[in-house]
Amino acid sequence: LVKRTRFNAAKRLERKHAASQIAFAFAAVLTMVIPQSTLYFGANMAPHTRSVIEYYTYVASSLALVFGLIEQARGYDAIARQFNDCGRQVNAVLRRLRSRSAPTQAELDAFVLEYERALDICQHNHDPTDFERAVLEEESRALQSQLRDLTGLGGRETRDALESAIAEKRKKKAVL
Repeated sequence: LVKRTRFNAAKRLERKHAASQIAFAFAAVLTMVIPQSTLYFGANMAPHTRSVIEYYTYVASSLALVFGLIEQARGYDAIARQFNDCGRQVNAVLRRLRSRSAPTQAELDAFVLEYERALDICQHNHDPTDFERAVLEEESRALQSQLRDLTGLGGRETRDALESAIAEKRKKKAVL
């Protein structure tokens, strides 16, 4: 679950970074387009209207700059990279551990040290939603495997049956 949680956190932060970049770009475009209207249509505007539009353009430009700087300072992309690197290193440790049929205590201790080093790479902790999503993904995989074993269905049929089982489980949780 640790590996999946870290990857979920990386994906969430990458999406957050992309969304903030799009919002900043949109705000920048608006702060360029609105002043153009006063240039093109200024002769047909009342002087007070033109002054109000120019004032709000300056305010919006300042807010867009501040928003962009704050979002950039949060470093979502760098944190996402840390989570991704951590998840990859945890995955590598788990693969090596699984490849051993009967590891000795010394090997287990080495794996634990390596695992802890992998977790230390990421200076941030994931959000609870990342863990909850990993748990749901794990349950989904387990249900899908059970359905495959019980029904012998594959592909689309398994996915449809799985979605129905998950919907039932969510209904039961909602009732509680």
